[in-house]
Amino acid sequence: MNPEKDKPTGKLPTTYKEQVELFRNKNLHVENSENTEKSLQRINYYRLSAYGLTLKSN
Repeated sequence: MNPEKDKPTGKLPTTYKEQVELFRNKNLHVENSENTEKSLQRINYYRLSAYGLTLKSN
């Protein structure tokens, strides 16, 4: 058994607070961080960010 080979690969999970910061880093106006975090708990970061693709200006 090779411990290096058995290590999981991929991204580490982010907290809801970190996800809100990701939105802010993408220039999304977040008025209320607490409400945004609660919404992310219900909706999911990737589902919510997919809706933003239609609003993105080129």
